Amino acid sequence: MFSNSSNSEYQCDVRGFSIGTYNLLHPFYAEKYRERVGIDPATLKSNWHERMPALGDIFQRNLLDVYLLQEIGEEMLQDLRPYINEYSIAYFTHPLREAQDGVAVLLRKERFDLVGEQSVPLLGRDTYRGRVYMVATAVWARDLQTGLRVLLVSEHFYDKRVVEPEASLLHFLDEQAESVDAI
Repeated sequence: MFSNSSNSEYQCDVRGFSIGTYNLLHPFYAEKYRERVGIDPATLKSNWHERMPALGDIFQRNLLDVYLLQEIGEEMLQDLRPYINEYSIAYFTHPLREAQDGVAVLLRKERFDLVGEQSVPLLGRDTYRGRVYMVATAVWARDLQTGLRVLLVSEHFYDKRVVEPEASLLHFLDEQAESVDAI
């Protein structure tokens, strides 16, 4: 985490929130790559509806302040809604991925106000050159305990079809650094 604050009290406070990150294994990719944890071994079909309540239980039991989610589709997000009512949600879909999955940021409403959100484009390589293949989800939030402005980003680092995803994200963060207290 980067902090622009010179006040050590704020630096301590902003580091005091909890974050979890999960790649939810979209059903399309579970089936396509026959991912053992994501399919029923007898049918080779996605077991999302069996995994989803366990993930929902994790969200409800842990109540982390922030969750960064990758490989989540809109239908999956709808399935999880009963478990994540305590959260504000920012979600963007990858424009060219086969599964039409995306990345999301969940902010616990008791801890953060969601101030803004943005899709951060990640350019494709090879046959996708010059087109946005994937995106990151960026959110600007206000920490309700400290008043600090925080920028959080969920990105699925996938350099097989994306040109330098880490560099693209770092460039975006550099551009935003002056607008927030912590990244």
